[in-house]
Amino acid sequence: MGVTLLKMAFAMAAIYFACDYFTNGVEWLGRRLRLSQTATGSLARGIRDCPA
Repeated sequence: MGVTLLKMAFAMAAIYFACDYFTNGVEWLGRRLRLSQTATGSLARGIRDCPA
């Protein structure tokens, strides 16, 4: 049971850091393209809503 909890905690941390990394990447892309914050948010929403 301890190993399972450790794996779950590791997976949760990995998901958290991946989401944070993705969000920062979208924000920096918006800055490089000189987009407003509203346009950057729309870009992030558009990427998120795309079917995989």
